[in-house]
Amino acid sequence: MKTLIAAALSSLVVATAMPAAAGEAEDAAVKFRQQLMGGIAASATGVAMAVKGDEEMQAVLGKLTAMLAASADYDIIKAAFALNTTGETEAKTTATAKIWDEPEEFDAAIRKLADAAAAVGAMGADVSGAELKELFGTCKGCHDEFREK
Repeated sequence: MKTLIAAALSSLVVATAMPAAAGEAEDAAVKFRQQLMGGIAASATGVAMAVKGDEEMQAVLGKLTAMLAASADYDIIKAAFALNTTGETEAKTTATAKIWDEPEEFDAAIRKLADAAAAVGAMGADVSGAELKELFGTCKGCHDEFREK
């Protein structure tokens, strides 16, 4: 699955590097990022529901933690934010210019997210609230620093 996602990202990166009609590459990048981050949020929400006692989610908790770890992979997130989309695009984004203006700081933030998601994934069905608290803290930290309020 990771290979499939990496191939899709490679195609996106190549496509965005080619000349395109004004804004098309940026719009595609914004939409992809939104889908990726939405998937991470959905996986994390499912894990949280299971930890809080939702029986249906508990039955698939191991799969949810694996899905979260795979979608929050450092290389995937980094590639998704490779294209600076702070210019004029039709797709609306809440990503701030700080992502591209301070790449080392953003890189550290996405590394922290990937590490927290990997820790949740490694716990599998034994994940606890402590790992989730760490994960959601990294999400909040990134949103506070790199996302418009």
